[in-house]
Amino acid sequence: MVIEFFICGGELQIDKKIFIREMLQPDSVMKKLLNYNLEDSGKKRTLKIDKSGSRNVIIDFNFADKVSVGEDYQNLLADLKKEYRGAIRGQISLISYYWQLITIGLDLNSDDGTVKTIF
Repeated sequence: MVIEFFICGGELQIDKKIFIREMLQPDSVMKKLLNYNLEDSGKKRTLKIDKSGSRNVIIDFNFADKVSVGEDYQNLLADLKKEYRGAIRGQISLISYYWQLITIGLDLNSDDGTVKTIF
């Protein structure tokens, strides 16, 4: 049985140059995190992206549609963090329903490319 995890809250700050580079790649992790396929049977998804900062783009997952990161969320986020290290920061919350509610918090604020579980 597959356990599917969703990002249900938190915030990521990403360097603008890296954000643009990721958005130009056809199968980037960033597109998956942004629910880049924005229409689902006519339903528009909501996700707040603040591009007004001079250096960073802020992706706010609070009070937005859940973003599916599948069962392999650790490798997905760890690969992104290893590649860009300190250029991606923030904390996000994951949720899954597998017989009971599972919640996990991830801290991406390290400079060494690691993702830490905080709860």
